[in-house]
Amino acid sequence: MNPNTWMLFALAYLLATLTPGPNVLLVVKNGLQHGWRAALVSILGNLGCQAILIGLVAMGVGALLQTLPPLFVALKLAGVATWCIWATRRCARPIPVPKGSLPPPRGDAPEPPSPCCEKTF
Repeated sequence: MNPNTWMLFALAYLLATLTPGPNVLLVVKNGLQHGWRAALVSILGNLGCQAILIGLVAMGVGALLQTLPPLFVALKLAGVATWCIWATRRCARPIPVPKGSLPPPRGDAPEPPSPCCEKTF
């Protein structure tokens, strides 16, 4: 590619990276909750993932997925399955509660709701 095309691509990439979306919200959330170092790690992680995607597109994976729609559907289903397994394991894992933060359980008291219901994904 000629340098003009690369410059247009770099500008489009920069604009896509800076537009508000899930990546920017993740960086802001991590920065507010954990400080600037966590925000920096989030930024570097986002840029690394985007670099991987650019590399895959440059190698022709996008054209391959466009010519083979069943492969694209299989890739999407694998992503959904991976997320479902992750979310299920996260919900099933008990949340550690510091001692003394809850009163001792009574015999006639109902069990508290599952902590999974209180989480947001």
